[in-house]
Amino acid sequence: MKPLALKQGDMNCYCKQQFDKYHTAATKITFEDGEQYCKEWYLLYGLQDYVIIFLAVYIALVNWLLQEVFDFIGKNRSTKNITDNYYYRMVSIFVTQYINTALLYVMAYHSFVAD
Repeated sequence: MKPLALKQGDMNCYCKQQFDKYHTAATKITFEDGEQYCKEWYLLYGLQDYVIIFLAVYIALVNWLLQEVFDFIGKNRSTKNITDNYYYRMVSIFVTQYINTALLYVMAYHSFVAD
């Protein structure tokens, strides 16, 4: 009996070959046990492309929102001079965008499944 990781690898090879040959018709292949494993594979395979696009759009939107919020806070903050105000806004925006981007990439590409 093969370990689960090897079974998944075999299924990936088989379903990928069938998908390349028959396109979406490969998702209708029914196995001996009545399951359509390539349909499940196709959902995960297609989801990978959308996750990358969604993640990029999400990071851009959140970073824009953070920039607007900290820009507004910085403009309404009373400081000694304009330079201090500008410095506070710049550092706040940079740090929050950096943390946001780093955390999202770590969460997106980290496997939360125990091996």
